[in-house]
Amino acid sequence: MPFRQYHNEQGMTLVELLAAISLFAILVTLSSTIIIQLLNSEEKTSDQISLKQDTNVLVSEMRSTYYDENSILCMDTSEGRIDLVMDETSITNGNRELEINNGCVENVDHTEPLHILLTTSNKSDQNFSVKTTWTSKTDYNFSVSINEEIDFPNEVTKDNIRDGCNLSGNTSFNMNEINAHYRCIVTDGNAEFPNDLLINKGSLTLTVDGNAEFLKSISLLKNNPNNVELEVFGNAIFNGDLDFEKNKTEIYIHGDATFKGNIIFKKNLTEIFIEGQITCNREVIGENMVIEESISCSSN
Repeated sequence: MPFRQYHNEQGMTLVELLAAISLFAILVTLSSTIIIQLLNSEEKTSDQISLKQDTNVLVSEMRSTYYDENSILCMDTSEGRIDLVMDETSITNGNRELEINNGCVENVDHTEPLHILLTTSNKSDQNFSVKTTWTSKTDYNFSVSINEEIDFPNEVTKDNIRDGCNLSGNTSFNMNEINAHYRCIVTDGNAEFPNDLLINKGSLTLTVDGNAEFLKSISLLKNNPNNVELEVFGNAIFNGDLDFEKNKTEIYIHGDATFKGNIIFKKNLTEIFIEGQITCNREVIGENMVIEESISCSSN
């Protein structure tokens, strides 16, 4: 007995075809919107990074001109990548505010500190401000230091730091590595770190009522997501390198700070706030400023 096979050869109806096209159009629109948003976000981020870099280059060029003992300083934005925001830019020499004409100031007195507030903008209408102070180049010796004559009755090691870290009097942190989360407070005394300090998988919050000296380097590994916060109410000396990866790190120095090694920032997530005078490789580079970029202070 013969069998007949029946096949549906109608295909898609017009309604089904229109529905498929509409769905495809919606998907394309949504995808395009997301892609455009991502590209715009990436462009804005890139513009912000470029703005900060160009502004820092501008400030660096001005600083070099200042330390060459020139009485005229110019903010050169002729390349057109950034512009000065004049309403938010000021230069004060001692107690005298200097008039800015065509991006330049004249009659700079090198016997008085030069306070600079510089704000720039870019084509994306993003702004970036830098506040810094420069003083004449001097061979500056740190007035307060921690030396061998000071006694450190308290000693913190990796074995006893877990028992508590609220100490009174001079304290020596005799440890090489931090792998846990610690909060330490030193009151009525100074602090010293005699060894290389590696902050590996942990975090450290340290407050020192007096002065602090780091005799060797401080390093934070890039795979450590934890924050580090250091606050020193006196003066601070950093004899070795400060090597920060992508960690969020904030250092507050209420007194003077001396850096004898290199300050290495791998990412712009670290800020060093200094209220007093800053010395880099025996050269005073300013006071009451924030360090947000790598600086070479090593004499090698």
